[in-house]
Amino acid sequence: MKNISIDARSVSVEPYGGYSISVNMDVEDADLIDLLDDISEDDIVSYLEDKGMTSVKSRNMGKQYNLNIPDGCKVESVNSITLDGKDAILVLLAPVFNPQPGDYIATKDGQVGIMTANGIWKFDNSTYSFDRYANDEQKQVFDEFLREAKKEYNPETQRVENSFKEGDIVVWTGTYQMIGVITGKCTIYPNCYKLYTIEGHDSTHDSCSANNLRFATVEEQQKMLDTLYNKNLEIKDGKIVKKEFIPKDGDIIHCHYDDCGSCEWIAISKGFTDKYMGKIYCSLFLKSNDRSKPVPFFQVDSYQNVECDIRLANETEKQQLFEALAKDGKQWDAAAKKIVAQPRIGELCIFWDNDCHQAIVAELQGFVNGCPKANYEVWSNCTLFENEKQFKNFIKSK
Repeated sequence: MKNISIDARSVSVEPYGGYSISVNMDVEDADLIDLLDDISEDDIVSYLEDKGMTSVKSRNMGKQYNLNIPDGCKVESVNSITLDGKDAILVLLAPVFNPQPGDYIATKDGQVGIMTANGIWKFDNSTYSFDRYANDEQKQVFDEFLREAKKEYNPETQRVENSFKEGDIVVWTGTYQMIGVITGKCTIYPNCYKLYTIEGHDSTHDSCSANNLRFATVEEQQKMLDTLYNKNLEIKDGKIVKKEFIPKDGDIIHCHYDDCGSCEWIAISKGFTDKYMGKIYCSLFLKSNDRSKPVPFFQVDSYQNVECDIRLANETEKQQLFEALAKDGKQWDAAAKKIVAQPRIGELCIFWDNDCHQAIVAELQGFVNGCPKANYEVWSNCTLFENEKQFKNFIKSK
């Protein structure tokens, strides 16, 4: 059998429904003559009539083709074209636009969104409606925007949610607000996370559901970091870990342990030989298991050898220690790393806050809440001025 070229100058599409469409075209008898060399045109006409095609004309007969339409597609257009020098029928199919949750969709101006159980989730508003599926390039760009926004599509909930990972500081927004650090996936409930909360314990109950979590604000993050700092903890590689800290000479530290009735103190280290053993310039005990001494009490020149939680003191704790020294008529000389007598009003002193390089030399005018005053300003620290060489060495120190 030879291939024939169908004259497609007259093409029409009948109404269609379901999964098929009828395409009708005119067929010239000249095309049929070449169909079989040894069969006449009349035989072909008779054959077609026997097959149920009525009113077949030898000069101009109709022929019908049925096309199956794949699920989810529709006929976009039907046109006659020339293909390899022959007339042909081009039927273009397009997906039926019926997006389901998880489908990436787009507008004609390139706005991209994703279908969710709650409707279309998108970054920006568009003047055009979503009427087509996004292409692969649009999907890739949209996914990058999601990652930058710390969002992700959750196929379980069919929603776009915050993309949480281990180490993120978050807030549970249930019946009460609770700040915590994500430490892993919850092993009890799906779509839940384990939290190390600001109260200092791990939470694995249903309150850590991702549906009730949001990222912490800057202030909330700092509050959580301060809590960890006070417990000598830090976030490292998404985990809550204890800091490895060995106090150096001059470090102002906070120490705490719960054994034997609990004990808590602030001290200035002379240097430790390991994590727990070292010499101390002075200590201010806030809690003590020594019932013979009422707290707080102050102690100078001691030795520490108890295993406890040790960290650097925060600014409030440092100030507590400095005030205790001042009540004893002493102060800490950070540059010389020694406890010295507190200067008297009218004496020439070196004054500074956090930066030794901005220190000044002035006359001590008095104290305000334990802090020295000079040039009508309140300073964080002061030490007795001895000579010019001492001052030059001081402003070069760290």
